Amino acid sequence: MNPATQRAVFAEVGRRSLWWFLLYAFGIREHCKRIGDDNWWDDRVHKGLADDIQTCIEEWETRRLQGVREPMDILVMAFRGFGKSTFGCGVDLWLQVRNPNLSEVLSSFDEKKSVEFLNVDKTYLEGEANFGW
Repeated sequence: MNPATQRAVFAEVGRRSLWWFLLYAFGIREHCKRIGDDNWWDDRVHKGLADDIQTCIEEWETRRLQGVREPMDILVMAFRGFGKSTFGCGVDLWLQVRNPNLSEVLSSFDEKKSVEFLNVDKTYLEGEANFGW
């Protein structure tokens, strides 16, 4: 497979699979491998979460195409160190990959965290991320 074809295949897989996007395109697998003391990712737990969130998003996208304009809130309640913020930033980017014209509202318990999340997205969108493709 030539590099252009490989890139096109990986781009399509990343657009279709949140799980694959998070692990490789966003770079969670590489990040956790390089940072030994920050290895919070667990395939047995996070795969199910990724699949559930993808199902919710795909249902929302289908309703949107049918003319239903309702926001969707997804709440992940998990213990500290679970990767909720990192996971959420990856989901934000995946939504943008699927629909670059989508507008989102990023928010957190305080303005500093919201800006931090936005800066993660900006770093990836500008091609300056240390991890991921």
